Amino acid sequence: MADTKISPYSLPDLKNTTDDALGNYLRGIGFKQDNTKADVKLLVGYLAVIIAGATFVADYKLGWEATKGWTAVAVAAYAILNGFFTYWLWFVEAGLVFEGSKDGKKVCLYLFIGLICVQS
Repeated sequence: MADTKISPYSLPDLKNTTDDALGNYLRGIGFKQDNTKADVKLLVGYLAVIIAGATFVADYKLGWEATKGWTAVAVAAYAILNGFFTYWLWFVEAGLVFEGSKDGKKVCLYLFIGLICVQS
């Protein structure tokens, strides 16, 4: 374990350090972490970046007049992705710190609301 000092008066630092330490501890005692929810979040982020990059390149190469229709479609797609991303963070992940399994039992730890679920 790293010997990093954090300020006890910084709540974000305390939360992030605790989240990291809990994940490391649970992996250390044999839990296999499930990263599916984090992977979905990353996929949505990458799709948004791809849309923004493609829109930039098209506008740079073809000009505004030729791409303004596609830019409107890209803005709508980005808004939908951002709405899905917000939904995912607030209602699917909802403070999830660790989700994994050991010996056929699924364990998930939610730090914000103090909930631990164990499923067979």
